Order: sequence, then structure tokens, then C-alpha cells
Amino acid sequence: KILEAIVAYRNREYPSIRATARAFSLSDRTLRRYLNGGVSRATSHEFEQYLSPAEEKILIKYILRLDSLGNPISPAFTRKLAYEIRLFRPKLSTSTSPPS
Repeated sequence: KILEAIVAYRNREYPSIRATARAFSLSDRTLRRYLNGGVSRATSHEFEQYLSPAEEKILIKYILRLDSLGNPISPAFTRKLAYEIRLFRPKLSTSTSPPS
């Protein structure tokens, strides 16, 4: 929907950003942000997420697998799994010297 609005605005199908946004049921601020090269709020806040997108995919795949086997899991267990996945995240070394 946003991409269609961007294309329509750039093709001058509407006289203004506000008119384009209204035609596509979007906020004019959202459309303006994308036209100025901005990204979605989800993308801009990715670094604040507990798990990376790849780790989230692993968690979702595991949850769906358990569910398909007839073992749905609780939210508490889901949080525990997320914690376990994060524990195995490779540690980034800030040291420039080799380990002793």
C-alpha cells in the first residue's frame, strides 16, 4: 500500500502528499517519511529488539514445530526459549589483543 502510494505520488497522479495519502488511507506523515528515504518504525528500532530477526525466525519455527506435534507451549516457556536462544548468541569481542 505504501509502495503504491509512493509510485502514484511520483507519477504525479495526485497533486500533493496529503491527497495521495488520503487516497491510499495512509497518514501523510508516514508517506512523507517514506518519500524522504525513511524506514518503517519496526526497522528503525530493530537494534532494540531482544532477539534478532534470524533468532525470531528460529523461535517461531520451533514453536510451530512443537504445536504441529500436539505440544503447544505457554508464553512463559516461549520467554524461556527466547532467553536460551540469546544465550547462544556469539559474543562480540571488544578487545583488540589476542586472548591470553
